[in-house]
Amino acid sequence: MAIVTRPRAGVVYVDESRLGKPQATPLRIQTEGLAVTALIFHPQNINEFDMQCEGLSNWRGTPSWTVHFAQKAGKAADFQVIHADDKRFPVKLKGRAWIAADSFEIEHIDVDLLEQIPEIRLFTEHLSIDYGSVKFTNGSSRLWLPEQADFFLELGDHHFFNHHEMSNFVLFSVGVKQDLKEPPQPKQPANVRTTK
Repeated sequence: MAIVTRPRAGVVYVDESRLGKPQATPLRIQTEGLAVTALIFHPQNINEFDMQCEGLSNWRGTPSWTVHFAQKAGKAADFQVIHADDKRFPVKLKGRAWIAADSFEIEHIDVDLLEQIPEIRLFTEHLSIDYGSVKFTNGSSRLWLPEQADFFLELGDHHFFNHHEMSNFVLFSVGVKQDLKEPPQPKQPANVRTTK
């Protein structure tokens, strides 16, 4: 489940969670962040990366612009962070995206480490995501979402590979409407006479 919130204009937060039991592995690792990868191109994150259009190519037979991106040198890397042993390790990324020439929707992204993190023995991290259009049955909403993803990780002497296929999407939305009205005026008390 991914919860997307916009606390203010131009800022997006995504909180992703999964239900289910992780497979038994030497280290407990779950692949999260599939919902946020395309946000590399969001205005709040794009200044963290150098972008270079490599020209018109194709993705699965359709014309696509290929864009290479890499974390900017000398700029704090905040897009991905690993927390280990109460320490924070920023992850510097690079990759390539295929963007549809007609709709400018992201069709595919490959993301890799720009630099290894020897302190936690993170030597390889590769994420490959295919995107597609999803139409929801509970309305006319259509979103561009991950369809499948492959994740490979080399952490110390351990190698991990996860393959994900996403389907049966359900859209929940919460709307907030505030209707402000003048408070009712208190009624004037009737003239009261008292006699002694």
